[in-house]
Order: sequence, then C-alpha cells, then structure tokens
Amino acid sequence: MFTRKQVLKVVGLSSVLPFIPIDTVRRGFVAHAASTRDSTVGELYAGFLLLPDQTPVPPTVTPARFGIPIVCTQGEAPATAVVTHFDAHTDVQKRSRVQLYAFTAAANLQPAGGDVIEHEFGILFGAETFFQSPLGRVRLWAQSDFARPFPMWSGPNSAGSAVQLDKVGFLPALGLRVTAPLGYIFYWIARDVLYRLTIENTFPAPDVQSLVTSLTLLS
Repeated sequence: MFTRKQVLKVVGLSSVLPFIPIDTVRRGFVAHAASTRDSTVGELYAGFLLLPDQTPVPPTVTPARFGIPIVCTQGEAPATAVVTHFDAHTDVQKRSRVQLYAFTAAANLQPAGGDVIEHEFGILFGAETFFQSPLGRVRLWAQSDFARPFPMWSGPNSAGSAVQLDKVGFLPALGLRVTAPLGYIFYWIARDVLYRLTIENTFPAPDVQSLVTSLTLLS
C-alpha cells in the first residue's frame, strides 16, 4: 500500500490529498499500474469508468500519454515538474491553454491565484486555480492528459472507510460527486479536459450545490 509521502511524490498535489481517500487518488492518477483480462468490468458513465473497490484497471483504459511528473521530491529522485504560480486566473488559463471556470458574483468567492504544472520537457500536466471566501477555500483542477475512460472506484477502501460515487447532473457536464471527511469533490469531463472541483467542508452542505451551479466559463 502506498504511504502518504509516496502519493505526494507520485501525484505531487498536496493541496488535494486531505480531501480524497489516498487509494482513490493514487489509482485514479496511475491507472496504468495494473490491468485485468476482463475488459467488460465496470460501468461507463460520462467519460468515467466506475469500478468496485479493489478492481484492477481493465486494458480498455488508455493511460495518460505523458505520465505523471514528480512535484515533491523524496530521497534522490529529482523533481520532473515545473510549477509556475500566477496571481490572475486569466494568466493561468493563458499559460495552460485550457478552458477554466470562474464563479458568478452570487457565490461570494474571490479569486486567489493559481498554478500551472508542466513536465520538465514543457508539456502541460495540469492547472489549478484557487478561490477564497469567509467560509473557506475552493480549488479547481483541470487536466488535459489523463487516463481514458478515467477510472473511479467506490466501496470500502483499504483504510476501512466507504467511498461513495454519486452521479450528478448539476455540474457543467454530467459528472460525479465524492463526499469526503474534509470536503466535497466533483469530477466532470468537458472539452476533452478532466475537471475536479474541491470544496472545503466549512461550507454548509445545503449551499454546496448552489455554489457549484454558479460556475461559469472564465473569459
């Protein structure tokens, strides 16, 4: 089983890990690490492959073309990612050339900068923008190079807690909701980009859906 430090090294997204079960994150990003001869396993839904927990990734899943760069180093392994911070979300979008989202004024969220993560050879891995309000922080991750269909697991994980995937229709496209101990995570795929929206649990649960539906394309 991967430790938290190993996942940080492989995934390099420390801001996300507190919100998502470790096994779910690790398997979702390294989908090519295992395979099974059964190509009929799982349910295809809106660009995702929904799998029971402990199910290996079937060979029908195509891994990310350029792999996963190392952001956080451990031991002698060198970093293979270049992280560039921008104060303006429009600059994140311009550098990454990936369509991002903003929130309408009704959401009462203030843009709080963002990062572009690239491979050391210049290919984009992903872009992340941050939003802040008196209630807490919101993060939006966008990734154009990802496993297809993107595998997601549900059911009891190795830590003994249950991971439940709910299909939802109030995102910018059909997608999934994961309720984690420290927040709410939403996934959807649009314009050939995988999006993940993370909302801290300091936001009242009844307000989360209205917050999500206030998403609008960043111009």
